[in-house]
Amino acid sequence: MTATPSLSTRKFFDTLAPQRERDKRRHRTYYRDREQWLKSLIRPDATILELGCGTGLTLSSLLQAKKTGIDFSPEMIRLARERDPQTRYLVDDILQLEHRETHDYVLLLDTINFLRDVQRGLQEIHDKVCHDRTRLVVTYYNFLWQPLFLFGEWLGWKTKFPEQNWLGRNDIEHLLRITGFEVVQRGERVLCPLGIPLLASLCNRFLVSLPFLRAFALVKYVIARPAPRGRRTDCTVTVLSAVRNERGNIRRIVEAMPVMGSGTELLFIEGHSTDGTWEELQSVTDSYRGPLTVRALKQAGSGKGSALHDGIMASAGEILLVYDGDFTVHPNELTKLYDILSSGQAEFVNASRLVYPLQEGAMRLLNLFGNKIFSMLFTWLFSQRLVDVLSPVKGFFRWDYPSVVTRMDPFGDFDFFLGAASRQLKMSEVPVHYLERSYGTTKIRRFRHGWSLLRMCFYGTRRLKWV
Repeated sequence: MTATPSLSTRKFFDTLAPQRERDKRRHRTYYRDREQWLKSLIRPDATILELGCGTGLTLSSLLQAKKTGIDFSPEMIRLARERDPQTRYLVDDILQLEHRETHDYVLLLDTINFLRDVQRGLQEIHDKVCHDRTRLVVTYYNFLWQPLFLFGEWLGWKTKFPEQNWLGRNDIEHLLRITGFEVVQRGERVLCPLGIPLLASLCNRFLVSLPFLRAFALVKYVIARPAPRGRRTDCTVTVLSAVRNERGNIRRIVEAMPVMGSGTELLFIEGHSTDGTWEELQSVTDSYRGPLTVRALKQAGSGKGSALHDGIMASAGEILLVYDGDFTVHPNELTKLYDILSSGQAEFVNASRLVYPLQEGAMRLLNLFGNKIFSMLFTWLFSQRLVDVLSPVKGFFRWDYPSVVTRMDPFGDFDFFLGAASRQLKMSEVPVHYLERSYGTTKIRRFRHGWSLLRMCFYGTRRLKWV
């Protein structure tokens, strides 16, 4: 049996084309939710390809400048071109793609339900329209809704479609893996598809993200990326170390810092110290003759987040590793983060201090308890498992920085996490050993900064979940 659409299927969708505007009006709650979600998901400068675009109901609502729609139905494409001349629409078959142009986002919105050979379709997508940093967005119907679909079709409330695939999340994620993709995020949308005032908004913006209720959502989604193809050995690295009143740690950091990649820059950002830290930095950088490039600058503003921003703007490396100047993590551990980033296993790496036993006195009990609470909250918020969300050590690529910062966190950590999740970067954690501070005092004020972090979590929930 051929995997291409049959003539009867093509004829069905050609006949259906004139009704799609009516269907969108009838199910406007569903389509409005999709459009709002995609607008929050896709960055403004991205190139978009929608496969199975129909008459362009979704693409026409998106504001990006470079959009392409593909459908196997000539009538669907004809109507799409008429209603949305700014977007490029092409007649093509997902299972035998002639289109060879790569895109930042590839949308497969409910289309997977109708593919006769899902594996072949995903392989065509992977091989022909994806570059290394493409994000594939797949939405599909929850099989729990199948009886309601059949009932709606019997009543005439819903268009009667040919027989669909009712694949579960495990099925789709397995097919993604064997066709060269790696899952980055997963989630649910639309708990109430009916336009009932107040109730629809309550269900679809708030309740659908809750652990129990999300199992009953109408739509599930998976965001995937092409799996990494190999390790790079030519990456340059900048280690960013924000220091304030850390004079006793400067020389130790320089002496212990490993060389990574094709060249390592150690960049200190000094934050208005009163213990002679800046003078120590000048002395160390002037006398250093080792394999590193060691530099120091004074931050313009205040707070660690502002210092890291100044450092990133002045950095030279492709890979940025954030390292706290308190020497509570040995610099040698940074090689673990570099290895994961340079191999492509992840695009954002966080160092977890809570896997190995803590050195006595390294972390106070209340801090440990707060970290556990926030790790559960962040795991739910970012849809990727995180153990140590307050870690001072993390890494990412410099070209991702404009999208991984909001500059609302005085320490910068939440900014990086929120930006990485908003950009759908593949996150990973690597365990490191946490040491007791031997010089200086902690800058964290547990209750004040804990309250600030809760407020930022609420902001992140509005941005990532309540859309």
